[in-house]
Amino acid sequence: MKPSNKTNKPFRINPVEFLIFAFFAAVFTNSLYNLFYDHQGNPVGDKLTLTAPAAPAAEVAGAYSLELKCDATNERATDSSKLRITGMLCTNTGSVDSRSPASKEDLKVSTISVSNENNHFNATVFTDFGGSKYSTDYIPLSSGKNVLKVVYTLESGKTINQSLTVTKN
Repeated sequence: MKPSNKTNKPFRINPVEFLIFAFFAAVFTNSLYNLFYDHQGNPVGDKLTLTAPAAPAAEVAGAYSLELKCDATNERATDSSKLRITGMLCTNTGSVDSRSPASKEDLKVSTISVSNENNHFNATVFTDFGGSKYSTDYIPLSSGKNVLKVVYTLESGKTINQSLTVTKN
């Protein structure tokens, strides 16, 4: 038997194994950190307070906001190319032709739709049933008269129509 030149060192470290171990240790430490802290360094259990901006967001250039009343005379003129409608939920209360702002007791609206009859654009309607009001996205206007149709669909299936004429100069 030939003696071996190899010496047995009890704590010899292989550099490749050490780099692999260091990589996985770093990944584990990062995962553990992200488990307890968010990306801004705040502990996850802390309560964050979010506040709304003090002023409403800036209007879109060339857009016109219109508050639609529940009366029958709804004719407007504008130079804007877009229109946003906000208003109260309207319904027939009392006589057939009278319109007034709706309350929770006399109105159960399931959907509201707003469309521009001239260019067949259907607006997206954002409804606040608790506050009995709604708002639309920006509706493109064609040159000349634009007939906008607002349809309130009640839970009973009955529909109530309201028209608005907007003339784009």
